[in-house]
Amino acid sequence: MKKLALLATLAIATMSSGFAQDMEQVKKVRKAMFQVSAWEMGTLAGMAKGEIPFDAAKAEKAAKVMNAMASSLDEVFLPGSYAGSKVTNDINTNQDKFQKDLANFVTESNAMIAASASEATLKAQMGKLGSTCKSCHDTFRAD
Repeated sequence: MKKLALLATLAIATMSSGFAQDMEQVKKVRKAMFQVSAWEMGTLAGMAKGEIPFDAAKAEKAAKVMNAMASSLDEVFLPGSYAGSKVTNDINTNQDKFQKDLANFVTESNAMIAASASEATLKAQMGKLGSTCKSCHDTFRAD
């Protein structure tokens, strides 16, 4: 898992520097970022549901990783990188909603960092964070 997070982080840094704009690489990085986010969401959801013992330090780490991924997603949703991926064509025609959904994901993943301090606040924040994922997936992800 640490290797996947490191690879995603390095790929983002490379793209941010303007070195890699190859659309196949963009798709690979986007997929890796969502795999990392899903892993961390699993940790947070498991704690919220009582399936994993609550651990504030682990919850905070998971929230910080999710927020880092959320904050960088705009760099991997580039026109021309959607073919052959799970991204629907609606992203091209409904950019305002996509940008709003993305901003909400960043906001709620950031709020999860503070909420990770206690089991009660983590549970309360999970619904808000999960709804940002659902909103975007319902419109812009083909299953």
